[in-house]
This record gives sequence, C-alpha cells and structure tokens, in this order.
Amino acid sequence: MESELDLLLGTAVDSLLKLGILLHLYGAPAGPTSQQGLRSDTRAFLPGNARLPAAGPVPGVASASEIALQLQRPEDQTAQALEELSQVGLVARFALGTGRHVLYGLPDDSHVQELLALLHDRYHRDQDSRTQLVRQMIRQSDDSETQNL
Repeated sequence: MESELDLLLGTAVDSLLKLGILLHLYGAPAGPTSQQGLRSDTRAFLPGNARLPAAGPVPGVASASEIALQLQRPEDQTAQALEELSQVGLVARFALGTGRHVLYGLPDDSHVQELLALLHDRYHRDQDSRTQLVRQMIRQSDDSETQNL
C-alpha cells in the first residue's frame, strides 16, 4: 500500500494544492447521508430523484469556492485541481440539478480511502515526513513548470 501511495504522489497528486485538497477533504467531518441532510439552499438544486451515495457514512462535501476559502487559494485553481482529482477517482464530484452547482467529497471507494488515510498519517506523523512530502510536491511542481516551457 505504501508503494501505491508513492506512485499516487508521483503522478496524480502533483502539487501542494492537490495535497492540501485531499488532506482537507479527508479531515472534513462526516457530511450528509441523504438529500435531507443537505442545507436547504443546496437541496433546491437537486432533482426530485437525485441522491448522494448513502452506503455507509458519506464524507463531508463542499463546493470548490468553499474549499478554496478554507485553503486560502484562488477559486479557479482549486476548481481545476478538484476536476483533475475527480478525473482520476481521488475525489467524488456531485453535480446538482442541471450541473450548474457542483460539490466535491471523498469517493465511496474503500481502497482510495485507505490510500488517503495513509497520506493523512504520513503528513501528520512527524515533522520529517511532512517536510519530505512538501519537498516532493515542490519538486514535482518545479518539474512540471520546466516541462511546460
């Protein structure tokens, strides 16, 4: 599992922003388990038969703007990072109503949740492992910027 996490960190999680998003979503309190648990303003955008996944506890969900605010990052960069993470299955994307309103949360995939638990543990274990993770993200960000020149 550690080697899978290292591979994940070398590919899909390639920036400090994505690392921050995953740590934030993993650490978010459990969210609604059904349409009834959503805020009333959010429920209004769900079509009559739409439901969030309800198998077991559903992790917290939030919009890109809410996550950007929490992480103190630009909303457009946060939204792009969330979309990229959702495309590789690390973040669940919930389109509400006509798709104009989108919420993000952790996927209902036990394997992904185990990987994120390892990531969370590695980040919070001690200062050395956190420093190592941050340096890896910075190095990868620098490498990708160099390739785009």
